[in-house]
Amino acid sequence: MNELSERLALALNGYNKVTEVIIDADKQVKKDIVWNIIEEIYYQNYNKLANYTSYFTLQFMFNDTIDRIGLEWSNRQGKFTKRLLKNMPLLTPFAGIIGDQITRKAYHPNGRTWLLSLSEQIFWQDGNFGKDNSCWWGGYEESKDVFIDNGGLGLLWHKDEDPDNGIGRVWIAPITEYIRPFGYQPILALFNQYGEDQTGTPLKIDDTARMINTILTDTNYIHCELINDYNDDIPYINGNHAVMVKSNTVQINSYSIHLEWGDDNSFQCQECSERLADEECYYDDQGNIYCEDCYNENFTRCHCCDNEVYRGDAYADYNGYDICYRCYDRYYFTGDTCCEVYPQEDAISTDDGIYCESCAPEEEEEPTAPLFD
Repeated sequence: MNELSERLALALNGYNKVTEVIIDADKQVKKDIVWNIIEEIYYQNYNKLANYTSYFTLQFMFNDTIDRIGLEWSNRQGKFTKRLLKNMPLLTPFAGIIGDQITRKAYHPNGRTWLLSLSEQIFWQDGNFGKDNSCWWGGYEESKDVFIDNGGLGLLWHKDEDPDNGIGRVWIAPITEYIRPFGYQPILALFNQYGEDQTGTPLKIDDTARMINTILTDTNYIHCELINDYNDDIPYINGNHAVMVKSNTVQINSYSIHLEWGDDNSFQCQECSERLADEECYYDDQGNIYCEDCYNENFTRCHCCDNEVYRGDAYADYNGYDICYRCYDRYYFTGDTCCEVYPQEDAISTDDGIYCESCAPEEEEEPTAPLFD
């Protein structure tokens, strides 16, 4: 649980209670949906539009137009579609398509009514509230227990006020995520959405996220990657894809959420984050856990005392043996000329420095007096 999930539960009257929620009931069109309509037209008619503008110029032109005309369906300057086409005349040949799509997809003057509940338990049968033969009721049935044990919630769609009459659902993982530079943030990760609403319209995860943003008015959402680092299979996440509902003060364009849900008896490598069984763990002298490859890459053993030593702190002697700093201080020296490490008993000390046998300067012979003058 976190702050956002508690607020969502409060708005839905607690858990396992069917609540009527009206979404999209306003007098404005949805900017992101309008852009999706224009974007689709651009790619479907690329040969026609690309000669007049690039994708990024079109996007800039759209944002600038919205800033000037607003998102009201109707005002003194006319209907939204008329204002849009007047300010973006290159879209005029597609006026019929744009007007129809905006009316059907981006503007809902009366709103849509959803019957929803929030569940802390997965108590229904396979196929209810979602897709028949769902993997969470088959090959990945342990996902349900792992999901609930880690505070996961099910947002459920109902056909009527009967709490058992389900037509759709999405999983919600309420977690706290460290997001630079904003620090720790409560987020809701939405994933594995299935089913339809009361009108028979397939449920879209973006609609769900927008509905939550309507309830939690200080939030917005982005698409993100959702990875289960604890165990790749439990819980199973379709395509490692999710939508992140977050505070609207957190301005990020993309993100990867790394869950640590799965087998409580597993351990994580300090270096590469691989999950390990107990017998696969290697420990340093601080108790940190490593997999075999990372341990061997980061640590070695001192040739003298056989104690563990971090490779970055080890000395290599002239034979290539690793030496810890304690044994180096006691028993070794570094030659001033060759910079190789040798045992102290092999040191040759002169007024000019300390040398190994190979690098020591030759002693000059003192001149002798002539035998005869």
